[in-house]
Formats: sequence, structure tokens, C-alpha cells
Amino acid sequence: MATQDPRAEPLRIATLGAAGITPSALIAPVADTEGIEVSVMAARDPDRARTFAAEHGIANVVSDYAEAIASDVDAVYNPLPISLHKKWAIRSMREGKHVLCEKPMALDSGEVEEMAAVADETGMILMEAFHYRYHPLMATVLEIIGSGEIGTLRSLNGVFTAPIIDKSDIRRQYTLGGGATMDLGCYPIHWVRTVAGSEPEVVSAMSTVAADDAGGAAIDETMTADLRFGDITATITCSMHVEAPFEASLEIQGSEGRIEVDNLIAPHIGNTVRVITDAQTTETQIEGPSTYHHQLVAFVDAVRNHEQPLTGPADAIANAKVLDAVYASAGLPPRNPVAEGS
Repeated sequence: MATQDPRAEPLRIATLGAAGITPSALIAPVADTEGIEVSVMAARDPDRARTFAAEHGIANVVSDYAEAIASDVDAVYNPLPISLHKKWAIRSMREGKHVLCEKPMALDSGEVEEMAAVADETGMILMEAFHYRYHPLMATVLEIIGSGEIGTLRSLNGVFTAPIIDKSDIRRQYTLGGGATMDLGCYPIHWVRTVAGSEPEVVSAMSTVAADDAGGAAIDETMTADLRFGDITATITCSMHVEAPFEASLEIQGSEGRIEVDNLIAPHIGNTVRVITDAQTTETQIEGPSTYHHQLVAFVDAVRNHEQPLTGPADAIANAKVLDAVYASAGLPPRNPVAEGS
């Protein structure tokens, strides 16, 4: 008697908490993606959990994260504060669950290395949710560079700024892994690493800081860092100042021209790829579903095919090491209070 192909069964996922990003990063793309369903959610506020679950059609609501990861699911989505990423990702993998973990993966590179070791030990997929990386926009940019149209890479400039006004926001709390560089700056760091195809030296970094109203160490409200990838220079800038304009841009300068990319974060609501050379200027918009849709498809494929995704553990460790070095260069404590006290 023939058995059913397990790949035909939907990938069941549990979501931890009712984070603000969950509807766009998980719920909406699940609705548009075959082969996956959100079957369990856990939240510490039962009323909020029930309301969220009812609104989004999640059948099973549990009161704690441990119960969620022990339930009959295949994977876990972890959008908790950064300070909780390592604990619950590791527990999930030890329960035999694959993990899609929000960025940045953890408080510092040491924590990411611990998570990576458990992924290797258990054989579980551990994927960092740099959703932009799976959208055709970045693939298009890399194709243009690979074509030689702008010549040899010379310099990179990545900017991500967005106002975070609420002083009680978790991104403004040091003990939860807050800071502009953690929440926003991790993206342009990842952009320039992806384009350069190698790992940088952090040459210098400068920040402005704001008080953490929860009583933790000062939070970086802005950060500018200069990096070097061999002969390629790079600058990354981020800001969550209350008056910061929204900008998510990348400029790639080559010996024969440059590429200007606008809105790598949410290209599905509008983007521009402008290529400027002596011969001509061309401007393109890349169409398609959301970055989160592409990310979810990549996660399902990684789990089904037992293949490492583009933003797997090795990449996460490398990005975290740059974050660590940027904070150190700016004279700020690491985001990990344990590391700070060690």
C-alpha cells in the first residue's frame, strides 16, 4: 500500500507572541502560500492572544511558549524581543522544530554561535528573517553587478532611517536588545555584505545616544559606521530619531557607473533600481509579491529540501560579528548585558 508523500502535508507553524510584525511577516504571506499553515500561537496576555487568533484564524491558542513549541507543529516563528531569541530558538530546535527567527538573530555573535551549534547538532533549519534578501529586487541588483555594467566595485553606501517615537518601544530598551543599529542598522550592514560578497573590517563608528527610560544602558539613536571590504569602502547609516525621515536606500559605486536602489525594505509597495553610466541612465521597478511572501517560500523550501537558506546560521554569525564591532568602535556596550559584565 502506497504511503502519502509527507511533502504533501502542510507545514504547521507556531508563532510565539502577538508581535506587531506578525500579521505582515507571517499571517498575510501564509494566506497566499501553499503548503504552510499557522496552527498554534502563544502569548502571555490571554485576552490579546484570543483576539489575535480569532482575527487571523488560528485555531489553537496556548498560554506559554513552552507549550507552543512542544505542540504538534513542524516549525516555530520567533518574533520575540531580541533578548529572548536565543532561549526560545534553542528550545524549539531541541524539540525538533525548525525556526524562522526575526532579525537580528540574537544579542551578539556569541549567542548566534550557540544557536548555530544547536541547529547543526539537531539538523533543524535556523533562518534569520532578512526578508529583503529573498525578493527579486536584490537578485536584480546582484545580476547588474555581475554583468560588469558598472565596472569594478569601489564604494557602497547603505541608509535605513525611520522614526521610532514611542519611548516605551522595546527597540528603545537596552536589556531587550534595543538600539538603532540592532533594529535598523543590521539591514544596511547585511546589504553591503551581500553586495561585496565578503566580510568587512569596521574602520570607525559614531553614534548619538538616548536614555533608556526602562533604566538600562544608553541606547544608540543614530549610528554611522565606515567599513572596508579590501579595496571596497562602505558606509552604513541608521537612525530611529523621532524626526528621522523614512529612507531605505543603497548606492553602489563602480569604476564605470553606479546603481541607486530605493526601498529595499518594502519593494512590493514601490521601488526603483537606477543604473547610471556614461552611456545611459536606466530606471527599473521590480514587481512581485511582498518580501515576506518570498521569505516564507524560501523557508518552506529549506525545510522541505533540508537545504541551508541564504540567511542561515553562518550568515547570521557573520552579520552579528559586524554589529558587535560597530558597537565596540562607537564606544558603546554590547547589546548583551551578560557579555558586558563578563
